[in-house]
Amino acid sequence: MVAACPEVSWGYRASRGQSGLVFAVEEAPGGGCTTRALGESIGSEADDLQSLRDMVRDALLCHFEEAERPRVFRLHLVRDEVLAVRGCHVT
Repeated sequence: MVAACPEVSWGYRASRGQSGLVFAVEEAPGGGCTTRALGESIGSEADDLQSLRDMVRDALLCHFEEAERPRVFRLHLVRDEVLAVRGCHVT
């Protein structure tokens, strides 16, 4: 069984400053999670959130030299729901 990624609020911006590098995390259609860095060409996927954290750490180690590597990273969890509206009449 694949663990779902929980939802949190919007509001982070891409930055490699003191707040670190931000990754947008979404639930994958087939289960698990996918992520991409905002403002960088870094992405990964995993079966659950803990594995995704480990994959992002590894990706940062490979992508940046030590002097340029962000000291922290943020996972911004995004959940997109599409819902139908029934019984409403617009005049």
